Amino acid sequence: MKTLRIVTDDGNEASETSDSPAIVEFERIPLCQIVGRQPRHDPEQLTALRGSLDHLPLLQPLVVVREHSGYAIVCGAGRLAALRAKGEQEAWCAVLPYRPSSPEAQLALLDENLVRVELTNAERDTMIV
Repeated sequence: MKTLRIVTDDGNEASETSDSPAIVEFERIPLCQIVGRQPRHDPEQLTALRGSLDHLPLLQPLVVVREHSGYAIVCGAGRLAALRAKGEQEAWCAVLPYRPSSPEAQLALLDENLVRVELTNAERDTMIV
């Protein structure tokens, strides 16, 4: 049995138990404590993502693992770069219970990039009014 722990902005905690093999903790983490790879986003994508963050909150948390005295980014390097460019100091993160070099962390990175399905032009046209 594992426990899911959620820490809110005001420091309150909530928890839930589960038989799931991996439990993710959600924490608000200072961006200066997160290290990792360079995002592969081009400058135009970074500008677009930063502009999106001007109108909407971060809808998908960064995914990190604990590393030494901080955290390593697993998924969301582009979002992390946009948050930093916007001057944000911290963000909600899903903290995976794996080592940075573990197969599970690498699988999460692959999943983030391979499973994502881009919108078709028709879908974009329908959504942009």
